[in-house]
Amino acid sequence: MDHVVIVLNSLDIPGAVNTVGRLGSGCRVACFDPSLLDELKVAGLAQAEYIDFPRAPTFPDLHNGSREQALAIEADLFQLFGPILPGVRSFAWLHLNWYYLLVALRWYTALGEHIAARYASLFGTSKAMVLVNDNPANFFWPSFVPALCVLEALSRAGIALEAFSYEPRADETDALPGLLALGDRSERWDLLTHLPTCMHDVPMLEQELAASGRSIINIRAKYWDTPVPAAHHVGLGRKQDLLRIVPENVRNTLNLLLPHVQARIDAVLAPYIRVATYRERQAVQLTSLYESQLLTYLLLHDFFAGRKPRKMLLCDHDAGFHGPLIAYADAEGIPVLFFPHSKTIADIQFSADNVSCLVHPVQGASLNDGAGRRVAQYKVAFPETLSAATVLPHGLRTVGLLLNALTLNGALVGAWQPFMDGIRLVADWCRRHGVALEVRSRPGHSMYEMVAEATGIPADTLAANMRKPLSQFAAEIDLCLMYDAPTTAELEFLRNNVPILNPIPEALAKYEAVIANTDIIPRGAVEEILFRMEGFASDPANLHAFKLQQFAAYAGAFRDAAPLRAYL
Repeated sequence: MDHVVIVLNSLDIPGAVNTVGRLGSGCRVACFDPSLLDELKVAGLAQAEYIDFPRAPTFPDLHNGSREQALAIEADLFQLFGPILPGVRSFAWLHLNWYYLLVALRWYTALGEHIAARYASLFGTSKAMVLVNDNPANFFWPSFVPALCVLEALSRAGIALEAFSYEPRADETDALPGLLALGDRSERWDLLTHLPTCMHDVPMLEQELAASGRSIINIRAKYWDTPVPAAHHVGLGRKQDLLRIVPENVRNTLNLLLPHVQARIDAVLAPYIRVATYRERQAVQLTSLYESQLLTYLLLHDFFAGRKPRKMLLCDHDAGFHGPLIAYADAEGIPVLFFPHSKTIADIQFSADNVSCLVHPVQGASLNDGAGRRVAQYKVAFPETLSAATVLPHGLRTVGLLLNALTLNGALVGAWQPFMDGIRLVADWCRRHGVALEVRSRPGHSMYEMVAEATGIPADTLAANMRKPLSQFAAEIDLCLMYDAPTTAELEFLRNNVPILNPIPEALAKYEAVIANTDIIPRGAVEEILFRMEGFASDPANLHAFKLQQFAAYAGAFRDAAPLRAYL
């Protein structure tokens, strides 16, 4: 019997290599995430092929539907939490976990049905070999959810298959802030910080927090911790240590409550995860996370009783503790400032009256919270050196195409065919106008083989561009096309007066669009942007005028920005 190995994420690749080694080189290898193809080829699977999903859910629909369902699920669950959380209004405590789980469930259920419906034409009578990452879904990391959705569809269609599980992770659902380790303290802190994923801004944070003169207690993150200066650092504690000392009535309430929470979660998962043992594992994992968060909320009230911090500075990216922190701040009337993990803030899922957002001046549209209300937004003067020249440059010689990722956790954030067609249009325009084209992909999402076919640029050249610092890539081009969803790499071009435009092959989801201000970086359909570039190609003065206008707009955006310390 012939075989086809179905690869759904990068962690499947070692298993795919082993399976092909066991079955022979005639075994086919298929992936449905275009960013995996290069990795598969590098791993020695030259026969690997990408198979498109042309009628996939659109990403704006996938994003909006998953976000709304996640909010609705938690609103329902928090009705159960009333006995232990009286008066709590901010309830999106596991929003990111639910969001990524729902994106995966919706996408891979649809993908599984697509594969099953076309299986005979794609793979004939080959036996499907599916690799299962043996972990419940947690944030955007690989899990058993994608494989289960695909296996369910193939099984219903009567397709011969075999599944292999691999790589279980340790259970980390019991981690919570280790406030108990600080013991009895009398201090009152001005500022509580919790800043996961802010690694790119550590020097700025160190400088601004020190300059603020505030006394700081920093709660370290469960994942992606960012080191910042503080009078006291709170490490991680464990759930069992706290359960031993909480009042008996709290333990009894939890023991009565949690089975109902797990049952409610199981009911949400049942339409997607049909295998009871896996569904139970996912429900247990989420229930355990809720238990840790409930205990964290109670611990915050106990530890800071009579000496609550005057303000909180939190990263916009949740790493597991945001829910109880924001709910505690809301209950105590503590102002919360969200600091962007990557200069701009894409989305706010929490609902609280006391939350404000600090953003880079390039931030696009205003933000709404989980209840749809506008969130107060303030500009931060991130430290940058702006540089521009008024000397008329040479003509348009080199265009740089800056590519963002096309997938999120394996789900296409844009349709593959329009994405590639737009790249071909850019390459054709450059050829017709005698302009060199340089392409730089997002790290980890290279698609060298596909981009090489679309542009005529050798894959080795594309790879060489990835090895250059972004600053060098920017210095070597006359115009940047930030293709599809914006990225904060835009700042490298703006501050060095390299003109930049944002051609998009399809409409963006709002959370993608807000990363760039269209008053600074014009956005439009690929054809529209290429039409605008005609004037740049015909007369260097047109390009020069746009450069100066864009630079002035960017510099002007800092006019009402203030240093971070001013908000603390």
